[in-house]
Order: sequence, then C-alpha cells, then structure tokens
Amino acid sequence: MVEEPYGVEVRPGSAAGPHSGGAAGSGRLRDPERLPAGAGSGGDFFQIIALADESTLVILGDVSGKGLKAAMNVALIVGTLRTLAEFDSSPAAMLNGLNRRLVGRLQGGFATTVVLKLSPSGDYTLANAVHLPPFLNSGEMSLEPSLPLGIDPDSDYTTGTSCFTTKTASRSTPTACSKPRIQRASCTDSTG
Repeated sequence: MVEEPYGVEVRPGSAAGPHSGGAAGSGRLRDPERLPAGAGSGGDFFQIIALADESTLVILGDVSGKGLKAAMNVALIVGTLRTLAEFDSSPAAMLNGLNRRLVGRLQGGFATTVVLKLSPSGDYTLANAVHLPPFLNSGEMSLEPSLPLGIDPDSDYTTGTSCFTTKTASRSTPTACSKPRIQRASCTDSTG
C-alpha cells in the first residue's frame, strides 16, 4: 500500500486516485485532518534553479529521518540553497555554505546532497555531500568522497568540472542539448 498526498491510500495494481470515490479494493479516501502532522513525509528533495547567466542548478538530496522532523529540515535546506544560489552558485561553495549553516540545526540528523551546475555550452560542475552519484550512460560518475552535511563544520566540499560532448564518427564537439549519445569528456577537481 502506498500513501499518496492528501490522505489517499493507493493499493498496488489499483486505479485509485483522489477522485476514485473510495470504492472498495481501489483505494479509499482518508480525512487529511485526522492524519498526524507530517505523516508519510520523507526527506527527499530536489530543486531546479535557473540562474541569471543562463546556467541551471540541479540539486538532489535526502535528509535523515521521516515525518515532521524531516519535512522541517527539508524546508530549512531548500530555503538556504535558494538563498546561497543568489550569492555564489558554485556547487562546492553552495555545499560548504549549506554545511556551515546546518551543523547543530538538524536535531542530530544529517543530509546528503549533490549539486550540478549546467551551462548552456554543456560544461558542468558537480559537488557532492555523500549523496548517491548521478549516472551517465549507464555508469556512476566518479565523485570525491565526502561527509554528509550537518556533521562537521570544517568539511570541505570540492567541485569536479567537465563537459558533455557529442560523439560523432569524425570528432567530439561540445553541445548543450543534442540527440546523440552524451559522453563525459574529462574531469578535473578544484576547490570551489
């Protein structure tokens, strides 16, 4: 059984939804006012932020715990990330700033986050705070090891830089969005 937003219970294989009428066997409506605060809330989050320089930030993360505690921590993290992006959108700088702000504020928990900044030319920078690495062409991208956010105020997150290229029979040319198979060209690490 999967809990959907607004108190709708959905059983696998059913065609239930918020307007299913609560027919037996297809799902039933539950009164959201009777659910405990934060019931069914997880700690996963994502943000896609368009920047003034026409690049895009893609941020994925997860906080430890469930329920109201996790929901409140996600709200803190998302607000902080959006504020940090206005001042320095380097993925490493964002993770370093976020980490400093989270130490001592996650009620004994932690967060994992990966930040990707993608430019219109196809160049990207990536920083990771122990989140699962992104996949590119059926394989995990290699990332520097790191600690979760909110644990150590002195953690230093670094940025890997690379670009997406289009493989053709004769050459590789950088592109932002193309239909052919995307390859990762190279990756060099620098501090952000």
